[in-house]
Amino acid sequence: MDQTRESLLCRFIVNLDQEEKKPDRLFFHLQNAYWYYLDFLNPEDKMSQTEFYSWLLNPLSEYNEIRGNLKHYLKQFKQYQKHIPLYGAILLNETLDCVLLVMNYNQTVYSFPKGKVNKNESGVECAIREVWEEVGYDISKKISDKDYLEFVCEDTGQPQRMYIICGVSEDHKFTTSTRYEIGSIQWVQIKDIQRGDSAYVYLNPFIQGLQKYIQHKKQLEKSKVKNTNQTSESDLISVMFEKTQEILKSFKQQLKQEQPRQMQQPQFQQFKLIIA
Repeated sequence: MDQTRESLLCRFIVNLDQEEKKPDRLFFHLQNAYWYYLDFLNPEDKMSQTEFYSWLLNPLSEYNEIRGNLKHYLKQFKQYQKHIPLYGAILLNETLDCVLLVMNYNQTVYSFPKGKVNKNESGVECAIREVWEEVGYDISKKISDKDYLEFVCEDTGQPQRMYIICGVSEDHKFTTSTRYEIGSIQWVQIKDIQRGDSAYVYLNPFIQGLQKYIQHKKQLEKSKVKNTNQTSESDLISVMFEKTQEILKSFKQQLKQEQPRQMQQPQFQQFKLIIA
């Protein structure tokens, strides 16, 4: 066990710079160490996060004050987390009537693939990373920093921004790279998402805006198709006009070639008129 702790400390704690050793930043590294421990080293361990943090920091005297007031600092950290912006993506299928949703392990509530932004990470970068980690889909070539829906939680002030990704194939094999985080990934009909249903409580702030976005998107597509058809008709008329002009030009040239021949005076052989 001591060897496991030493490995975790070397990987996550002892090489931190002074800025990252501050409580708000330190607990991010402790959290990552806890998940790594459960995912790869000892999945059967029943230690709580508080117990794990105390056990992990025990050999490091510089963290004695934090260890002695661990519950206080952990409570502060959880409050701090509630203000960290969340970024993710709303993945729509090709017909814009279904959305891809995830459900956390051992939960019954749907959400969009999303997560907290890392230090020095942009919103777009965070969304790309979180979507890839949670559902195994690369949105880097489809994401636009102009197409998104945003919501700020009234209770915590935490901003959430979901970038809208259209045209995702339903045949894609979605798979999570997380462990003990994502329980299921599935397509859900947008018309089936009810605002009063507790299963969709995390989606409620975005549904109305999403429906308006889809309606606007479909109107743009119809307008685009109509303009394309009109352009096609116009192009056909232009082609026909050009062909007609070519035929007329050819006909005029042919007339010019034949006209001299028609205007020539008739040639008669000379003969003598003999009167008997």
